[in-house]
Amino acid sequence: MRILHTMASHRWTGAAEPAARVAAGQIAEGHEVLFALTAGASFDEKAQALGVKTSAHVPFERSYLPHKKLRDLRLLKELIAGFRPDIVHAHLTHDHVLCAAALGKSSAPLLVRTFHREETVRRGAFARWLMARTHGAISISESMTDQLKRAYSLDERHAACIGGGIDTTRFAPSERGALRRETWGIAPDAPVLGTVSRIRVARGFAWLLDAAALALPPRPEARLVICGRGNWKDEMLQRLETHPARAQIVYAGYVRGSDLEDSYNAFDAALLLKPGNDGACRSALEAMACARPVIGGDVGAIHDLLNDGEAGWLVPLDDVEQLARAMGQALDNRAACHAMGAAARRKIEHAHGEDAMTRRTLEFYEGLRK
Repeated sequence: MRILHTMASHRWTGAAEPAARVAAGQIAEGHEVLFALTAGASFDEKAQALGVKTSAHVPFERSYLPHKKLRDLRLLKELIAGFRPDIVHAHLTHDHVLCAAALGKSSAPLLVRTFHREETVRRGAFARWLMARTHGAISISESMTDQLKRAYSLDERHAACIGGGIDTTRFAPSERGALRRETWGIAPDAPVLGTVSRIRVARGFAWLLDAAALALPPRPEARLVICGRGNWKDEMLQRLETHPARAQIVYAGYVRGSDLEDSYNAFDAALLLKPGNDGACRSALEAMACARPVIGGDVGAIHDLLNDGEAGWLVPLDDVEQLARAMGQALDNRAACHAMGAAARRKIEHAHGEDAMTRRTLEFYEGLRK
């Protein structure tokens, strides 16, 4: 197949990495793939590093000026005519709208949209117009898929939950976690919980601090490690100054490169309380691939990963006592964490490797073409 991916973004955040990795997987399967994106450094450079051919022919400028919209529409039509794709796969609303306008009601190429976030599906006249010109919808959770089916009367063939995929070679169990503990000043035998996430209130950090105030003080040897950055970081650090467990909470800053997988391997269990812009919850997938169980909020893709109880603990959203209880169970029973972590790794290997994500996406395309 000839596949054109589109994303009106230049940033390597949110939907960018999973979309680029799907494209790379499709190339590895022998398909001809082009990724149209907004000109800029991070997304373009990193997609090309994965072996993905990119194009910035369409500016995808977020402007309300009609002449700029018409220019982008003309350029997108030129790109489609030159590449002649079988599938046009849009990843954000802005490029989805342009693709729908460029293709009209044509049955070829097929227009597919991935909804990368857990969100409330729009049901207005414009959304109905857009989805009427879209042949297939992919989402990152079963709950999001159900919303799409109900809102737009889609059947199993035209709507699918594919979820996220992880590089199971990079993210894997390792002894290097001991070195990260040493860097953080944490004893080798201390029970440790950790989170790797954008630090925002919407990601559950105020909830986490409230639960930590209950779970940590009765367990003076326990530690909570927070990795990340975000617009609530300063507020979080200010709250930590007077937090009941301030001596037990380590702020490790932003981690990248090999420090990321080493950090997961330093935890006994990981926390991911609420999804962010990447609704597939890559942080949970990465921790599970490193054989770490996850304590997560009962929502979206987190629910899908943990609802069988084998790979972690699901907690009702914003329930401080339930979260504190789950944290205590993980801290008190490292053997249980080890067993659940092994189950988590098996689940990732079976259903959430990057090859599985690529395969399910291609199968969805083929189902639409029949």
